[in-house]
Amino acid sequence: MGEIDRRQFVAGLAACACAACPGLSALAETTDPVDVGPLEEFKTAGVHDPRTGSFFLVNRGGRLYAVSSICTHKQVKLVAREGAFKCPRHGSTFAADGNVTKSPARKALPRYAIRVEQNGHVVVDPSRAFTKAAWDDPAAFVAVDTAPDKRT
Repeated sequence: MGEIDRRQFVAGLAACACAACPGLSALAETTDPVDVGPLEEFKTAGVHDPRTGSFFLVNRGGRLYAVSSICTHKQVKLVAREGAFKCPRHGSTFAADGNVTKSPARKALPRYAIRVEQNGHVVVDPSRAFTKAAWDDPAAFVAVDTAPDKRT
């Protein structure tokens, strides 16, 4: 085996750093349905982080929906701040409804299928995504009574 030059070393080091980046690990999240708990836990208006890694729950306007937590620009894990979402890598921001409020992202965040089981638990199905044009699809939200605003 030959020696590697400086450029190859730096490229390999960068690849290792990217592989270890927590923002990219979200891409490997499951697409299986996720039971996030009782609906009662999400009755407060605002953004809820069920710590799944792949979505946030938002209670807004009498609807509870699951919005992707992955930036549409470069697929980096978003962070929830003051009722909105921000990409820590390139600075894109999204409103709680998923619409882009600051580029470089250009596409709204998808929402995932959501339902309430007979036991009262909310189940999110990340394998069924809804683009902005389909956000009013009955499978893209559940109706909820809203309590006062909760900010994360």
